[in-house]
Amino acid sequence: MLTFEQLLRKEEFQKGIEKGVEKGVEKGVVRGQRELLLDLLSERFGSLPAAVTQRVAQASLQDLKRWGRRILTAASVDDVLASS
Repeated sequence: MLTFEQLLRKEEFQKGIEKGVEKGVEKGVVRGQRELLLDLLSERFGSLPAAVTQRVAQASLQDLKRWGRRILTAASVDDVLASS
């Protein structure tokens, strides 16, 4: 039979694993969004400058989603990556 302290440690360990899995899933989603955005940008606008690739690589998930929506109507890469 486990002691109260052992149960607490077991719960804390389980919570740590769950947080780690969540972070891993989130990183995977962001990575996939980045790859998709770069693929779509290069398909639509051709070869991408290194600065664009670097900006996408550092973007937040919110930026990636916003930029992904802009691809549909943008006339240039700059239009996609505009600030507002």
